[in-house]
Amino acid sequence: MATSTYHPDTTGCTGWQGNADATPNSTLAVSGESEYTSGEKTDTSSDNGTTVSQGGARACHRIRFTIAEAEGDVTQLDFKFNADSSGPGGVDYDLFVYDDNGSTWGTSRATNTSAFSDYDFTASITTSVGNYIDGSGNVFALLMIDGGSGKTSLLLDLAELVVTYTESGGNNRNLLLLGIG
Repeated sequence: MATSTYHPDTTGCTGWQGNADATPNSTLAVSGESEYTSGEKTDTSSDNGTTVSQGGARACHRIRFTIAEAEGDVTQLDFKFNADSSGPGGVDYDLFVYDDNGSTWGTSRATNTSAFSDYDFTASITTSVGNYIDGSGNVFALLMIDGGSGKTSLLLDLAELVVTYTESGGNNRNLLLLGIG
């Protein structure tokens, strides 16, 4: 087994910020979303305290991770989002992963009801992994504030996907031909 790590500033990856429905819709798009600038991609690619802020009762950040691994070789997807919030009262957060096979936001979710704490949201997919990878190698995840009044901003510091996969025999054979194995 091997792993690869992806962030919004990884080649082919990006992010958007906007406001989601109570449950994100099946179209992938969210209301009023705007794509990250190159600086925002960098800011959300390391857990360094520099955040990208989105305001609104259902503020969200949607990330497209474009992976290089063949869908059939992927055995696990591990998501980590680090976020905080601002505004009055406690905040509920949800992390969704898009099921491309079912055209819906999947059931893998992490919830934290803490008020304004820097928090790591994690989710793992270990079964039917291919359902979450589209034909172009894209994997979508969405972190949102879950409804309610007085929730003013979702501050995303880090979005990360770790892909666990089996290495194909062809790669090992090529290493032997080069005299590396």
